[in-house]
Amino acid sequence: MEHPGKIQSVDNAFEIVDFIREEEAVNLTAIADHVGLSESTAHYYLASLDSNNIVRREGNQYTLGYKLLEYGGIVKARNELYNDAKQHMDRIAMQTDLAVYLGIEDQKQVVHIAAIEIEDTSIIGDHDGKRTDFHSTALGKAILAYLPEEKIETILSWIDYPAFTDKTITDPEDLRSYLDTVVKQGYAINDEEDYRGWKGIAVPLLSDTGVEGALSVAGPKSKMDHQQDNIIRLLQEATDEIELKVSSNEKPTQKG
Repeated sequence: MEHPGKIQSVDNAFEIVDFIREEEAVNLTAIADHVGLSESTAHYYLASLDSNNIVRREGNQYTLGYKLLEYGGIVKARNELYNDAKQHMDRIAMQTDLAVYLGIEDQKQVVHIAAIEIEDTSIIGDHDGKRTDFHSTALGKAILAYLPEEKIETILSWIDYPAFTDKTITDPEDLRSYLDTVVKQGYAINDEEDYRGWKGIAVPLLSDTGVEGALSVAGPKSKMDHQQDNIIRLLQEATDEIELKVSSNEKPTQKG
């Protein structure tokens, strides 16, 4: 059912931006076909987006504009969870020489709100703002396991369960069973479930109001296996400290 307050032109503009994000660079004809607009109408949208630096025209191709980078930086800088976690992420990355990610749940997906990348990360294209599935990532499973029961059921029924490798969990009952394991052991593992040769370990970030997100370390499976116990310890120590900061941020200031 369509929301009565929706404005079609705004929806079209965001669909254009999302399509360019997915394709990286795309021409006018492809954009018009994807959104279901005539090329002349799509051109008007693109001209407006270009003038506001939301998209950029390079020859006959359109890419995302730098204004979005500015907006992303503002969102991250104003995010208290990111500010609380940043120094811990930097330290873990230096101690392990592995990638470190901070993720939250947003609209039934996991969003990376911060990423400290390593050279190997280019293989899988990780970055701030990347959206991933719950069923195939350590971040996703660490967050999902601690969501309210009703929300867990909603997400389990909403996931399409694409198989990214032969190790991906593709059955909702299997995922549900693994979520129980996550709660028992306090961390989640992605063992080549998203990409071959890639492994991740994530620990949830909890507060008095529920799960705020998760912190993870990821990298080549051989490096992860060698450091697994140490990685879990570092993540648990970091999340304990971050949770204390989150809890203090949530406490109302008493007025004298």
